[in-house]
Amino acid sequence: MTIIKKAILKEYFPLTHTADVQLVGSPPLWMAGLHVATDIPAADLLPTRACTVLFLDPGNPIDALLLTIQGALPSSGGITDHGLLSGLGDPDHSAYGPLASPNVWAALQTFNAGLKLAATQQIQDSAGAGRILLATASPHLTLSGDLRANGFIGINTAPDPLRRLKLVESGTLAASAALAEFTTSALTLPTGINLTALIGVPLVTVAPAAVNTAITGLNFSFGATGGTAGATMLYARGVDIRSFFPAWSGALSELTGIYLSNQAISGSGSVALATGIHIEAWGNDTQVVDYYGLRIFDPTLNTGFRRLIEAGPATPNLRLEANAPTVSGQSKLLLSFYDGAVVALRRVLMGAANSGGAGFRMLTVPN
Repeated sequence: MTIIKKAILKEYFPLTHTADVQLVGSPPLWMAGLHVATDIPAADLLPTRACTVLFLDPGNPIDALLLTIQGALPSSGGITDHGLLSGLGDPDHSAYGPLASPNVWAALQTFNAGLKLAATQQIQDSAGAGRILLATASPHLTLSGDLRANGFIGINTAPDPLRRLKLVESGTLAASAALAEFTTSALTLPTGINLTALIGVPLVTVAPAAVNTAITGLNFSFGATGGTAGATMLYARGVDIRSFFPAWSGALSELTGIYLSNQAISGSGSVALATGIHIEAWGNDTQVVDYYGLRIFDPTLNTGFRRLIEAGPATPNLRLEANAPTVSGQSKLLLSFYDGAVVALRRVLMGAANSGGAGFRMLTVPN
C-alpha cells in the first residue's frame, strides 16, 4: 500500500543525493539517508524546507523517496548538461559555445559594458599575429605592423579637416622635450640603399584659368611669448642642422649641410623670378642690437682648401677664402677678370694711399 507523508528537510548530502528528514506527526520520526528524486535541483534542498515523502512499501522504509520540495521554484528537469541537448544547430537556438573554448562569431557582437583584455593579451589578425596590445603603464597602446589612416589624425586635439595630421600641446613641460623625433640608430644600409629622414611631395594641379593660387613646400613658424620678470632665453633657432658620423671609417664623397637641387620646370609656362635663397630685411627691428644677414665662421681643421664663398661657373666670379691674411697687403677676396683672351681670378690687394683714400690693384692668382 503506497503512503505519502509530509516531512521537514534536516540535511542534504550532494555526493549521494540523499537527505535526512523528520516526518511530521506525533511522535516525530527521523529518517536518515532518504533517496531524493533526481529531478530536484540540489540548490532547492535547503534545511527546514517542507517536503513530501513517498513510501512505496511502508514495511520497507529504504524504498522511501523524497518526492518534492515545497517553497521552491519549478524545476526544469530533464537534461541539465548543455552539451547533451539535441537540436543545438537549429536556427531557433542561440548556439553559444563554451566560454573557455574558442568561438567563431558570424554576426556583429555588441558589448554594452565594453571589452577588457587580460594583461599582455593582444588583438590578433586572422593569421594569429598580435597587432594591438593594451597596457596599464606607458606605452598604453602598442600597434604592431603597418598602420594606415584613411582619415584625419589629431594628437591631443580633435581631428581637423584642414590638417591631415594635427598636434596640439598645452600645459607646462616637466622636462626638455621635442614634439617629433626620427631615430634610426639601429638601422643598417646595405649596398645601393638610400635613406631620407623626411620627404614630402606637395604636388598639386592648378585648375584651368585659376588665379592667385599658391603653394609652400615648408611653412614653419616658431617663437615664444612672455618673458617677464627678467626671464631670458639662451637662443632661438629656426633651423639647427648637425651632421653626425660617429665611429666613421668609410669614404664619404661629399658632406653638405643644406643642398638646393635644381628646379624641374617643364611645359609652356614661365617663372618671372627664381631665387635659391632669399633673405628679407632680417633683423630689421629697433629691438635688435647687432645684426648678421649671413655669417660664416672660419674652418680650422681641414687639410685641403678653405673657402667661405664660391660663386659662379667653373672659374668662379667670386671666391672668399677662409682665415686671416698672412701676407702684407693681400686679402682673401678673389674676383674673375677677362683680359681679352682668358678669364682668370685675381686677388684683391691693398694699393698705395692717394687723395681718394686707400687704393687697390689686382694680381693674377698663380695656378
